[in-house]
This record gives sequence, structure tokens and C-alpha cells, in this order.
Amino acid sequence: MSERLQFSTWSFGPDLVNAYHRETGEAIHFTRTERALLLAFIESSGRVLQRELLLDVVSGLDSEVADRSIDFVIHRLRRKLQDSARDPSYIATQYGEGYVWIAEPISIPQPASGAFVVVGPLRGLGFAPRLADRGRQFAKMLTDEIDRLTAPENRTVLDRHCPAPETFDGEPPQLAVTLSFLETSDGRLECALSLRRFASGTIIKIDRIMVCDEKTDRTAERDRAVQLARKLTDAIWFSLHDGRGSDASPDVAPLSISLHEASERLVGSRETWLDAEQRLRLALREAPDDYQAKLMLASALHSRYVLSDPTVPIASAVRRRDEAEIETLVTSALPHLQDNGIYALTAAKLLYFVNKTHRKLSMELAECAFASTTAFATAFALLAQLHMWEGQMDEARTLYEQGQELATRGSHFHLYILVLKAHAHMAMGFDGSPAADEIYSVKPVTRSQLALFLAPTHRIDLSAEITAFLNHIDETGARACIRHLHYIAARHFQFGTHRKNLLRRPVRLLLERFGSRFIPEDIRADIPSDLLLPR
Repeated sequence: MSERLQFSTWSFGPDLVNAYHRETGEAIHFTRTERALLLAFIESSGRVLQRELLLDVVSGLDSEVADRSIDFVIHRLRRKLQDSARDPSYIATQYGEGYVWIAEPISIPQPASGAFVVVGPLRGLGFAPRLADRGRQFAKMLTDEIDRLTAPENRTVLDRHCPAPETFDGEPPQLAVTLSFLETSDGRLECALSLRRFASGTIIKIDRIMVCDEKTDRTAERDRAVQLARKLTDAIWFSLHDGRGSDASPDVAPLSISLHEASERLVGSRETWLDAEQRLRLALREAPDDYQAKLMLASALHSRYVLSDPTVPIASAVRRRDEAEIETLVTSALPHLQDNGIYALTAAKLLYFVNKTHRKLSMELAECAFASTTAFATAFALLAQLHMWEGQMDEARTLYEQGQELATRGSHFHLYILVLKAHAHMAMGFDGSPAADEIYSVKPVTRSQLALFLAPTHRIDLSAEITAFLNHIDETGARACIRHLHYIAARHFQFGTHRKNLLRRPVRLLLERFGSRFIPEDIRADIPSDLLLPR
């Protein structure tokens, strides 16, 4: 028997090795003889089994039934199950004939159904009688802390007897933390743990820790649970993004997208770049030569400028500091990662972003990676962006179309490609952008977020959203907005016409509200001159 069975207050483990009390968590273990009898009873539920048949079931397993009657083994089973011969819930006596299993199986929803992380099963506590309660309490503290460290919509639940994936009833959890406890001869409770992908069983992290001894106070125990939860959520974060291997599936998203999505699963949508930066700096503190982490940190620093609130100014000194660090991280990591297409493409884009003297190297890196990588979607999107900045618009638009075909509709990656396509349309001076129309249709919330920055749409009236946005900001916010668009996009275009076209619409809208004072002096050269004429 491989499935988990539940009767009344007891949940029986696979192969009937043990059972767990569903309310108290108490564990009981069965001998080979007891397991054989239980299996016979359960398989013949409701039928009377004569003593002779039961003796045949256990014949040859050991000598206990020969030395003691079958009735004694039944009595022992009842005692373990807390059953009563006079008022039975499990095994009833049919006088003069034998015994009958009368318990009806019950169906209980799996507590971990649809969860993000399940902590369980818990193993070994039945062999740790003095510290079993401390082990259960530690598992509860660990569950609560993981749940606190992850986004509210991603549940972490404790299931002490969580079944294996093949017998799980309901929507399986994504990840599982299995805890196996050991009470040592000197009175310590230790725990070996494994963090796995639930469905596949792929191991993400394993560890062994000391939980407590009889002298450990609850504060120290809680501190250990908190530290372990942080280690596990860091391991979860690293496991949630693709691209760490040299081989990647054709539809995998760029590194910046997967980093954002990994943090979004843990902290929600708030400042995912900051969450990624903090985790990566800690990782590099422990392993300074982790070149993958270096490139990931560079990508996280870049994401700050793409994802942060465009109305909040970022000081030029901060930008220069981040650019210098990005360049140092990428140039340090690149010699060790050129055989990984996703990393090489990411490095090419970041080098182009921080320093125009790297243009030639960036294009060479991207073209080389494009020729060998299996990550087609990432290659199409990032190479298209570089071609767009170089002014090769036909090549860029074709690559964007190919990347969009591989992206899941409505995903972050899909919207990322559509925004870049809209930039290409704007840079070319198109009056309207089909890509902008699609963005606003696929994800309406973007209407209030992007209406100022993207090309106008002929299908959707955005006047209310634009008015609300302009009413929300002051002149400082207006200056921050135009600098944001110039910094992350316009300044990278090699042709002045493209830069001016990209900025034309948002500058015109802001000029109508704030006049020309909001325009930073250092980017006036990229503002369409006709917009600056006296009116």
C-alpha cells in the first residue's frame, strides 16, 4: 500500500509503518506482524476474518504469534489505536468467528493543497520521546517565519504528515521542507532538512542543525528557526529564476525578469530590485568569487532604474556610483560566463547601458551568444534592444516579433517586449503604437502607470489617466519623469532623431502643465526643438 489512509483520529502512513493522531500529532509504530494484520483488515473492511485466516496472514513473519495468541496481538493493536473492545471504533469482535474492521475511511482536504511551501512531513519524533514536543514547536516556528518572509498571497503551511507527490490529493504545493529529527545520546535534538521542488523531488538545499537540548531556552530556539527560515527563503529565491545553467529552454525570460519574479514571489511587488540586491550582496559576502551572483547583482542594480517610481528623483551621484559598480561587476564576471548565453546577453546589455565605449564589445557579445544559445526568447528580446539602440529598426522589430511569439501572454516578459516595441515605434515617429494598444488591453492597470511615457493609442482613451497622473505630480516629479525616460531609454539611441521622437509626447504633455522649467539642462539637446519655441 503506497497511499495514505485516514480513519477517525488516526492517519496511517505509507505501508502502514506508522500512524499519526490527527489532533495531537502523536506517532505510533507497528511491528511487522501488526502491519500484516492491519493490511488484511483494511483490505477486507466490513468482513469477518476468522482467527485461522489471520494466523495464515502472519505465518512465518516471526515467532510472536506462535508464542502468544492472535487475540493478544489484536489487543495490542487496539491499545495502540486507543480502541475499546466493548465500544470499538476500529476492530470489533465477532464472538465465535473472529474480528472485523469497522472503521470507515474519511476524506480530509490536504492542508498543503495549493500552498507555496509545505513544511512536512516531520520524521523521527516518535524516537525522540523527551524532545518530540520541542521538535513540533520548532517546525511550527519555522513555518510561521517562512510565511512571514514570503508574500501574503503565497501560503506556507505545516503538514506533519504530508504525503508523497504521487499520493497527494489536490493541487500540490510548489516546494516542500522535510524535517527529519534525531535525538542524540547526549540529549540533543538535531534535524536534517531538505528543501525540494514538491512535484519533481529536485533538491534545492540540504542542511543539518541542532534544534535544542533540554537546557535550550525558547528564545534561542526561536532564533534558530528565524535564521533557518532566512537561509531557506534565500535558497528559494535563487531557485525561482532560470538561466543559471548553460542550457536554457527556448521560452525562458531574460535574467532581469526572472530576478524580479523571484523576489515578487517572496516580497510581493514592492521594491523587488532591493530585495534581490540584498540577497545577492549577502551571497557575495559568503562567496566573493561567485561570478553568477556578480552578474545577477549588476542586473538587480540596473533594474532599480527600470522599476522604481519615475516621479521620485535619483541623484546623479547615485547613478554614477551604480554605473561604476555595474561595470566592475560585469567586467569581472564576464570572462567566466561567456559560455552561458543568457549571462552573455545580459552582460552585453548592461555594458551598453553604463558606458557607450563598450558599444562594439556589447554587439559582439550579443551576436556571439545569439548564435549558440538555446534561450531564443531572451536572445530575441535583448539583441532586438541593442539593434534598436543602434538604429537598426527593421532588424529590431523582426526580433521583437519572434520573442513575443515565445512569451506567455500577460506575463512580465510579454509586457517587457511590448514596451520595447512601443519604444521602437515612438523612436521611428509613428503616430500611435499597436504595441501600446496591446499593453493597455492585456493589463489595464498599466494605463495609469505608462500612459505618459508610451506612444498614443487610437483605440483606448487615456485622457483621464494622464490628467490624474499630471495632477498627482509637481514640477520636481515632472523633472524626475523625463529624466527617468531619458536615462533608461532615450539616451541609448545612437541617432538624435530617435531620441527626440521618443521624448516628444511626454515632454509635450508635461510642458503644457509645467512650462519648460522642469526640463533638466543636461538633456535639453535631446528635446525636440519645436517644443521649446516660445508660445
